[in-house]
Amino acid sequence: MLTVWKKLRHTLTRFAGARGGNVAITFAMATLPLIGGVGAAVDFSRANSVKSAMQAALDSTALMLSKEAATDTPAQLQANGTAYFKALFNRP
Repeated sequence: MLTVWKKLRHTLTRFAGARGGNVAITFAMATLPLIGGVGAAVDFSRANSVKSAMQAALDSTALMLSKEAATDTPAQLQANGTAYFKALFNRP
């Protein structure tokens, strides 16, 4: 049992003093922030896409309601606006 601890201590001492393979270690440490950055970019682009689609649906709803504004009551405008927006904006 004592020899196992000596071997482990010797291996850890050699590992701590080793200078070869620094590129692999640096690359391994750099992959985590890199993957996080790619994930943040994907999330940002999806959020931007949803924002753009929502703005287009809202603009179209406003144009449709402007045609009906003179003849409909406020309650009808509210109901039609909700119906138009839900029909135009159908993103998961």
